Amino acid sequence: MDTMRMTLLPEPRTGVGLVTTAWLATREPDGRHMQVLTAFLLYHIEIGIDRIFLFLDDADEHELVLDHRVQHLVLTGQLEVFYATQSHVKAADGSVVCAYQAPHHRRPSTAAQRDTDDVVARQLCHMDVAMQRCVALAPTLRWLLHLDMDELFFCQGFRDHHSVAPRAALAAWVAALDTHSCDHLAIINYEAVPTQLHGGNFFVSATRFRRHTARIPLHAGAQDALRFWQRRTPFGQFFLFYDNGKPIVRVSRDVAAASVHHWRSTRVDWEATANFYDPRIGHGGSAKAPWIPTDEQLQRRNR
Repeated sequence: MDTMRMTLLPEPRTGVGLVTTAWLATREPDGRHMQVLTAFLLYHIEIGIDRIFLFLDDADEHELVLDHRVQHLVLTGQLEVFYATQSHVKAADGSVVCAYQAPHHRRPSTAAQRDTDDVVARQLCHMDVAMQRCVALAPTLRWLLHLDMDELFFCQGFRDHHSVAPRAALAAWVAALDTHSCDHLAIINYEAVPTQLHGGNFFVSATRFRRHTARIPLHAGAQDALRFWQRRTPFGQFFLFYDNGKPIVRVSRDVAAASVHHWRSTRVDWEATANFYDPRIGHGGSAKAPWIPTDEQLQRRNR
């Protein structure tokens, strides 16, 4: 009887929304991008994201066929889909949400920003639309996370997935974040190390990661390994892509996207930090349980 009651209890809400812009390359015959997108969406719902705001940047809504599991997320209200056109963003019902324009309130307007071919300018617009939706849904959504479709959010409690559900682990982490004084957290990222040229769904095929330099030990062996990787690149960098993390921000109507890595606010008491325990972004991570490689795998790669 107690077991039956436990299974009927609703899963804890985390209060976290997620915004992402996806490029499906719908003409690809193997449908690899759709496989990756489906894995990305299902993974983040599984770990406890309450609502995902998905902006499809290169798809015609009349031609796109989403996976049936993704369609179910739309029906349950866990996923909102938006379609990017040449000049504006449309909701799934066809209504115009906003028009693209240069983000002049953040930095000087340029011709590139006015051009809808500027991917970053469109992403900033999508982030702002998602924030507006979160404000409208508050207090159901209290935090908004921005990721690209080749990234996965991870925190330590997910590893113990046999005894603690990922959603409960994320809910506990967010509850701690709720009590913290910060409004904006830059979450460090790890970078996947591909081991094959064509891996299909790279969330499954990528199992090795470079630690962020902030998580690499200071002893001589680890620093030698770091220099080994730096010598392999023309500019001496450890990561081949970015190393400034991805943001999670407290929902507020005074917050706007400053870049794909940061938000900004007009409030003078607004606080941003990168100093909070545990979370990380897997850039090109693995979606197989326990979803992200163990520390032992990461240590082997950095030796």
